[in-house]
Amino acid sequence: MNVQLSRWYESSRARVGHKLGACPRCMRTSLAIAIAAWIAYGVARAVSGEPLLHLAALVVAGAFTILLLAHIGAFYVRATRHWRAGTFLTSTDAGGPQEHSRRRFMVTSAALLGGALLAPLSRVIASPVLASSSPPVPCDCQAPNPKEPKTPCPSCRCRTAAPPKQPTDRCSKNENQGVIMETTAKGACAGTLKNCGGDCTRTFTWRCEPVAKKSNAFHWKNIKESDSCPTTGSPQDETTKSTGKCHGKGCKEQNVECGKETTWTCDPHASEGNDPKGRWTGTTVDKPPCPVS
Repeated sequence: MNVQLSRWYESSRARVGHKLGACPRCMRTSLAIAIAAWIAYGVARAVSGEPLLHLAALVVAGAFTILLLAHIGAFYVRATRHWRAGTFLTSTDAGGPQEHSRRRFMVTSAALLGGALLAPLSRVIASPVLASSSPPVPCDCQAPNPKEPKTPCPSCRCRTAAPPKQPTDRCSKNENQGVIMETTAKGACAGTLKNCGGDCTRTFTWRCEPVAKKSNAFHWKNIKESDSCPTTGSPQDETTKSTGKCHGKGCKEQNVECGKETTWTCDPHASEGNDPKGRWTGTTVDKPPCPVS
């Protein structure tokens, strides 16, 4: 067993020694793989925040760069020997020993040295380009959602005997897919809003669309409801706030104080059924926002 391992080791060593720095195809392949590995490392840094993935990509890129440098070092050692002797020895794949001028030697050396420098440089060039096109790293304000205003929001809705009916037109994929239509019903305004009263019109907006995704069956779907009842006299817009701390890999600093601010609008038409209250609808923004790196 030990003899077999020894023979395998000597055979592998001789094969590596024969190819290292003397096989043009191997050297070109090492250069290409080293460049690709550094570009892959740049992509990993740009699109992923996982440290283990960064480390794995860096190890692979470093290993192939070391292999390329070993090729270059061995090439210089071999080239120097044959240059002093007046000949330049290449691999048997290239046709055996050939004589090369100093100019050929210098051009080949410069190309290899440029390739060695290009491999890590590609990471520097690729990283900012990829980072600009990748989604931003999150930095969230971990603050509770601001509460609704305590001021009551009165209601004023159009009460009808029955909701507006669906359109009578046929809804199908080939005839009117995506078409929007409106139907109405007459009624009377009712609610707790001070000026609520009088006749009104309740409107449903319908769109012809598939019953399910990728389905050939189509139907009219109610996408919006509105009515003509007044909203005059409803409370003015109000603002509520909350505070919290910034957290996330995209933050310049962690635990920086931040806040959320919601602007609320009273919608008297948004109540349901016989609910005497309207509904506060809000739009939330971060204020002050988290400092993003």
